[in-house]
Amino acid sequence: MSRKERVLKKRYAIFCEGDTEYNYIDKMRKNQGVELVLKPINMHGGGYSNFLRQIKKEAQSNYLAKFIIVDADRIKTIPGEQENFIKLLEYCKLQNDKGNTPHFLIADNPDFEYAACLHDIEYKGQDTKNFIVNVWKFKDIAAFKSNEDVYEFLNSGNKSYGNLLDFIRKQDKLVSNKYEIKKKTFDIIIKQTDYDQDRLYLRQYRGDDSLTQEQMIDILIQGRATPQTRKKITITERKLNKFFLAYYTQPEIERIIVGLLEQWKQEHESEEQSNA
Repeated sequence: MSRKERVLKKRYAIFCEGDTEYNYIDKMRKNQGVELVLKPINMHGGGYSNFLRQIKKEAQSNYLAKFIIVDADRIKTIPGEQENFIKLLEYCKLQNDKGNTPHFLIADNPDFEYAACLHDIEYKGQDTKNFIVNVWKFKDIAAFKSNEDVYEFLNSGNKSYGNLLDFIRKQDKLVSNKYEIKKKTFDIIIKQTDYDQDRLYLRQYRGDDSLTQEQMIDILIQGRATPQTRKKITITERKLNKFFLAYYTQPEIERIIVGLLEQWKQEHESEEQSNA
């Protein structure tokens, strides 16, 4: 009597921020037939440093890899989080350099809601909250984030994780991991983990409340043209890249700049009328 062939299950640890990510990954696990050990961590109680503490506490080593999924928006919105993010990143790089269990740091840039919208072929860079409520017809963001069937929803109709992958493969990454998989043993080796220091700096700069819209316009156009003289102003791609991440399309960039100029014009017309 021959023995039954033993099926080796693939085990991964996935550290994620909250319920939405957990529900998505859990349903993905069931659909893909892999064994995932999920470690949902609510970052509201400590941010990136909380992730780092929890990862260090995780003693099990029988994982093929560990995935740490964080929202990148905290880098620009919470004081001190840029430094904490870099500490988390450096810890992951150290584990990979030592040849320990591979640590993949994945930054949803800016957040999971944006990554979710990229599943939809109809999404063209609109405000994510408006798209989720007005197009997907959720009552509000809280209703979307609490949906236990989020994986099925994001992989139905014109929506699929294939659309997400097609988009992000073309974009520059805040964090990127170069890795190799040995097919026979399924050993995973991370050869290099990189992060874009300029984009980390820009995220903090763009989130600075002291940078008013008027100041941003001045920076974009490198000085105001006088009303009497109509000059042709060319903004180089290099300058635009300081303010717009790679996923912005040309029409979106033009719309944002025109919108800011309209607001600037209205504010200055109001000032002139009040000073008259």
